[in-house]
Formats: sequence, structure tokens, C-alpha cells
Amino acid sequence: MSVEQQIVKKIEVSKLVLWSENPRDPIPDEEAASASLNETIIRRALDDKKQKWELQKLAKQMGRTYDYSELPIVVYHGDNPVVYDGNRRMILAKLRQCYTKTIPAPFELPEVEPEMYCCVCPKEMALDSVWRKHASNGSWGQLERDMFEYKHMKKCPSLFMQINEATGGMIEKTPNLNQRHVRDEVLTEQNLADIGLRFQDSKLLSKHSPKETEQILQAIANVIGVVQTTRNDRGELRGPIESLVGTIITANENKEFKPVSIAQDIKGTKTPKANPKRTRRTKDDLSIPLFGGGLYLKPGHVSNIYRDICDLDGFYNKNKGSLSETFPALIRMSLRLLCEATSKQLNTRGMSEFLNKNFPMAKKQLNQNQQTFLHNQSVTSTNIVGMFETAGHNYSGMSNYQQTIAMSLVLAPLITQFFGKEPTTP
Repeated sequence: MSVEQQIVKKIEVSKLVLWSENPRDPIPDEEAASASLNETIIRRALDDKKQKWELQKLAKQMGRTYDYSELPIVVYHGDNPVVYDGNRRMILAKLRQCYTKTIPAPFELPEVEPEMYCCVCPKEMALDSVWRKHASNGSWGQLERDMFEYKHMKKCPSLFMQINEATGGMIEKTPNLNQRHVRDEVLTEQNLADIGLRFQDSKLLSKHSPKETEQILQAIANVIGVVQTTRNDRGELRGPIESLVGTIITANENKEFKPVSIAQDIKGTKTPKANPKRTRRTKDDLSIPLFGGGLYLKPGHVSNIYRDICDLDGFYNKNKGSLSETFPALIRMSLRLLCEATSKQLNTRGMSEFLNKNFPMAKKQLNQNQQTFLHNQSVTSTNIVGMFETAGHNYSGMSNYQQTIAMSLVLAPLITQFFGKEPTTP
């Protein structure tokens, strides 16, 4: 596409049409054909049952004046200018300009002019821009990426999409499943066949009874993507769910696949009912893993360091019989690196300021067992900075693994607070 195909022009806010195929929250075909499409989308966004719009948060970020720093990307469908990118921002503008009486916003809206500069371009260019902007920056879940490729880039329906359709939306209803590694490493044809499930043409085939199949799917929704904490167990499916489904999988291994229908609404619970299958840490406390368990972070530098630390921790627990007693010092050094990276990304004046300012908030978010653990390991607001600072200088004095876990418990709520991956798409 050439530069000449893009035109920046002013368009009246009242004439702009919201995109019914927005991957964030696509409108059903019967609703998309209605004359009140804009109003339908706006009401859905305000209701935000799927927690994908977060308009109030966006309005608060803008403040009193509308932020024009990003131009809406518009494609003309006949005489109608359709907003392909920038729908959240456009909804705020429309609420302020067009729907002040019919759809009153439950929060303060930024001031906006009746006309707005937009980037008008052909459909192919708009779709390419939307894909480049959202597909790799963490703002879409993996299912949204697959659906966009299928609908707008002529790709075949992925197995991930077929699973979602055959289970009544299990993946879109369960954020911990809607991840790339779950699609690529866990919910694979081989792993699914190993537990007696197969998906073909968006239909579910199973070796189990409908009730047993629902039980297996519910176990997947509750556990996968939640309790797996290192790359070493990220590709496992059967192991993590067997504690929930008992002997069902083994008992039906020799049966034939047959079509089954799912009546139950399958979606993950906020707290998994099963304990993760982990390498045990120490004899003193078997229940608290590094960081208190797996964290759900946005892609980026902090997330990469976190995952590498989990790998290092997994290596230590699998091989500590052959490693030196001071090996845990490497994990503590890595925690300091994670703390410094977090502090730097948040533009604080250093690790000390970051820890002193946020330690009380972090401690409040720990459960009673974790707070007791911090106390037993002598991790307090007065010495937490010193513990992280010495992590880069005193190798032989940092081998207390339990204390290292306690330090990670302080970091976990902080990096989740600032870098946690929300189950939404902007």
C-alpha cells in the first residue's frame, strides 16, 4: 500500500460508525445489521460483561481534555466511515457529543470537538495496521489473534478456535487458557488425544461419557495456565488435571472416540481447586513455592526475567542433590535483577525507593500463611532493601532458600500490580 492511499481528514464524530467486527467484542450478525449499531456497541461497552472495554479507566487516563495523539483509522463502507482502530476512544467522543441524554456515562468524560481528524485508508491497509498494532503487543489474547487471522487473513480455523467453539466458549471465558503457550504447547492434538479428546471440524469427539468429558474440560479450565510455573511443565496436560479427574482417563483409554455434546457452561474458577503438581521445596514448608505460584504477566522485559527465574528455580529443585549448597544465591541474585528492572520500568529513583514505597501494599496482598512465612524468615519493611542490596555482593551469605522464597513473595504482588496481564484486549 502506498502513502498516497492514506488521507487525513476531519470527520464529524456523529457520522463515524463503530466497527462491529472489533476483535475485542465482536457484535453478532443479527445485531450488527441493526440501524442502531453505534448505540448497541456503546451500551455493550459500558456494560462490559466481558471486561474488555474499560472505558472509565481510559477516560481517567485522558483527563479533562480528549487525547488526539492517535488518529482513528477509518474505512469507508459506501458512504459510511467505519472506525477500524480507535473504537474505545471514539466511544468516549460519541458519549460526549451524541449520547449525553440517551446514554448518560456513569463517569466524567473528556471534552471533545464535534469534528475529529481521522486517517482514511483502504480496508486492506486498515486491517494490516490493526494487526501490526495489536497482534504482538499483548493487547489481544491468543484466541482473538486466531479469529482475526481466520476472518480477515483467510487462515484456516485453528485447533484453538475449534476447541472454543465446541465447548461453548471455554477459552474466551477462561483468561488463563487464552494464552499462546497454552495453544502451542498444551492444547495440542497429541496432548488432547492422550486424555481421550479430539476436535474435528469444531465438533468434540471423546472416549468418555458426556458427564466425564465435562469433568475433564472443567479440570482443564481450572488448572491449565494457572498452576504451571516454569517452561519445564508448561507443555503438560494430563499430569496437572489427573488429580481432579481421578482414574477416568485411564479407565477409558481403550474406548473409541465418539461425538459428545456439552451441556455444562465450562469456564475456569478464580481459584484452582487442585494443588499444582510441583517439585517440593524444603522440609520446613512444602506449600509455598517461589513467587507464591505462577504469575500472569504482560509480555516484556519484566516477564522475561520472571520466567527465566522460574526456569532457574525449577532446575535447582530437580537437581539440588548434585548442586552446591550456595546455588540458591543465584536465584536471589536474579530476584534483585527482577526488582531493579521493575523499578527502572516504573521510573522510580532506584530499588530502595521502590521497595520502601510499595512493601506495605505488597504485604497486605499476601494471605495469612504467607505473612507468617515472611515473619518466620525475618523479612520486614526495615530490612527488605538490605536483603535485595546484598544479593549482588555476598554470595556465600545468600544460600537460605526459604528466605529467598519469602523475598519473592514481596515482589510477586508488586510486579503483578504494575505488569499483570489483564484478561482484556484494549
